[in-house]
Amino acid sequence: MSWWSTGSSCTGRSLRPRWDRSVWLDVPFATTYARMARRDGCDPDPLHPANRRYLEGQRIYLREHHPERLADVVVDNSDPGRPRLLRGD
Repeated sequence: MSWWSTGSSCTGRSLRPRWDRSVWLDVPFATTYARMARRDGCDPDPLHPANRRYLEGQRIYLREHHPERLADVVVDNSDPGRPRLLRGD
């Protein structure tokens, strides 16, 4: 049985064996922070001091786990109205 999950750390080494397939949504930080600002009211600038902890956590995760390389499917989701398949089926 597989579970659906979301979040930037869901494809980490410890969780990877639990999924049948994984999908990585490839979106630039500037876009994700703008979306987060609309949703949560935080600063839209990824480099703003208030976002430093979260941004650094994301960078560490990307550097150590390479989710974009390990995902079965990679989708460019910069424009959610027009997602574009980059790899997979």
